[in-house]
Amino acid sequence: MGLSAIAGLLTMLVAPAAAGGAVAPSAGCAATVRVDAEYAGGSVVTVTITNTAAAPATRWTAYVTLAGGQSVASAWNAVIASAGTANAIYVTAVNTAYNGNLAPGASTTFGMQIAGAGPAPTASCVNDAVTGEPSVTLTEADNGKAITLRVGQSLGVSLPAAYRPTGVSGAALSKVLTRGGYPTDLPLFEVYRAAASGSVDVSTLTDYACLHTVPRCTVPQKSWRVHVDVVGIGG
Repeated sequence: MGLSAIAGLLTMLVAPAAAGGAVAPSAGCAATVRVDAEYAGGSVVTVTITNTAAAPATRWTAYVTLAGGQSVASAWNAVIASAGTANAIYVTAVNTAYNGNLAPGASTTFGMQIAGAGPAPTASCVNDAVTGEPSVTLTEADNGKAITLRVGQSLGVSLPAAYRPTGVSGAALSKVLTRGGYPTDLPLFEVYRAAASGSVDVSTLTDYACLHTVPRCTVPQKSWRVHVDVVGIGG
């Protein structure tokens, strides 16, 4: 599964922390990190993915944050991609063909060998168990469009790194994940949950470091806006 499918994964709940790792917000999905071994210059960790929804999941994506200076030396039971800055490394792990299907309450694991010293990673995950279907993915080309979601669906936003994190004009959408965007130099990826019936605008603006210096540069800024109507389950 490519990174473009990630935005079709669903919303997040807050789960309690577990011993030996971290549990972060999930969308009917809980992620725990266990450090299996530590040695000079690295560690081995296991990430457990649990479907906490009442419906089966057919795919999941985990987001793992490492400390700056760390990297993934090897991984198993997941398809790994990573990007980072001097302060943090962001790892995206997508299920393989054999461990994406999880019944309610079922779990699976993937592992990573991490090069470099640092604290235990933190992790979160999303899955498709809430609606059982992909959600809408918005890109820069969708500027000015209008879309409709049902309550419980998710909305992904995938924009170039120059864009600030988006904002919404009302309570119909609830932001549950933000990664990248200005000033991180990483592509912006966000997930919203369609929380209640209503209409909102999702909007943002490009930004650049030179716009905050003296003298100020004259790079033009681009705005991006999409109108979203959220309807009830039967709408």
